[in-house]
Amino acid sequence: MVLTESEWFAMSISPISSSMMSMYVPNAGASKAAEKDTEYQQIIKKLAAYGIASSGDKETDKTRLETAEKLMATEHQRIVQELAAYGIPSSGDNETDKTRLEVVERLIAMQESQQTLGERDSIPFEDIMNTLNLTITGDLEDDYDTTIDKLDYEIYMAYTDEEREYYEALKDQVEMEYNSSKENRISYFSGASQLGSINRYMLGI
Repeated sequence: MVLTESEWFAMSISPISSSMMSMYVPNAGASKAAEKDTEYQQIIKKLAAYGIASSGDKETDKTRLETAEKLMATEHQRIVQELAAYGIPSSGDNETDKTRLEVVERLIAMQESQQTLGERDSIPFEDIMNTLNLTITGDLEDDYDTTIDKLDYEIYMAYTDEEREYYEALKDQVEMEYNSSKENRISYFSGASQLGSINRYMLGI
C-alpha cells in the first residue's frame, strides 16, 4: 500500500503528540493529594485559632480539632444560658457572647459595690450605737446583731427596773428602725432595674 504524503506525516508525529498530550492530562492521584493537603492546612489553621499546636499528623490533628470544637460548643451553650439569666440575647457568635458576659459581670460587680457603699451610709440606729460606744461597720446586718447583743447584755446586767426599761426601750427602737429599713430598702440592682440597666449598657456595645 502506498501512503500519501499527508498520511505519512500524520503517522510520523502521532507518537510525539501523544507523549506531549499526556503531560497536560491531570493526574487524578496528585489532584486528590493536593486536596487532602489543603484540607489539612485548614485543620492546622483552625487549631491555631484555638491556640492548639499541630502534632504534624493529620488524623491526630483532626481528632484534636473535633474535640476543641465540641468543647467550644459546650462553653458557648453555658455562656448563652448565663446571658439569658440576665435577659441578654445571644449574638450567635461565641467570642461576641463571651465579651458580652464579661461586660455584664463587670457591671454587676460595679453596681453591687455601689450598693454596698450605699448601705454603709444608712444605718438607721447609728445614734444608739454611738450611745453604746459600739463601732459602726456600715453593714446593716452586722451592726444590728452587734447592737442587739449589747442591749441584751445591758438588760440582763441592769441593776434597777428603770435601767432595764431604758435598755429595753432602746432595743425596741433598734428593732423598729431595722425592720423599717429592711422593708423600705430597694436594691439598686434587682428585678426590672437590673435588667434595664444591663440592657441599656449593652446597647452601647
